[in-house]
Amino acid sequence: MAAAPLLKEDMVWAVRTGHPVLAAPVTLEALASLTHVMIAKRPGPGRAGATAEAAWEGLRPFQQALEARGLAQRIGVTVPDIYSAIAATARSDMATLVPRRLALMSERLGALAVIEPPHPTPQLAISLMALRERLAEPAIALMRAQLRDVATTEKDAFRLEGMSWRGLSVVYLPLVAQVEPADRFRAWLTSRMPPRS
Repeated sequence: MAAAPLLKEDMVWAVRTGHPVLAAPVTLEALASLTHVMIAKRPGPGRAGATAEAAWEGLRPFQQALEARGLAQRIGVTVPDIYSAIAATARSDMATLVPRRLALMSERLGALAVIEPPHPTPQLAISLMALRERLAEPAIALMRAQLRDVATTEKDAFRLEGMSWRGLSVVYLPLVAQVEPADRFRAWLTSRMPPRS
């Protein structure tokens, strides 16, 4: 497998729309007073006794900032992916740290409110994963270019930029793409692919 970089993304806190914490500027202490939804990989079969691992390094600066002030994080629930975290947060008084783009999409739908972190947060590297030998195939290259173009256009008051993936953590986001009408798209794509030898 190989990772083809698509974009960089920063992290923001999200709470449900109308959450009481939004009544005043959100401080580190206010965030510490909330219960959090944590996104983590759960121990797999044969890993009895292993603890869940954070899905990304985004929480580390928050946890360090809390420790520096003698505060602790309160985790209410651990979920396996970003979408579960957004769903749990939108239906509770908990908060979660998620990629900005997804938080803003949920905010536009009226489900979440976005909070700028009162602590440093690293950027996530979002990449397309594929078999190394398939990354150069025309269909995969076209899809990668389309994803990068869509993700890096100025839209909705934020901009995501391309990046170099070496040395950065890679986080995957499930992607389901459907093109209608499929027959016309297949014909268009096939007409742009070189013939197989």
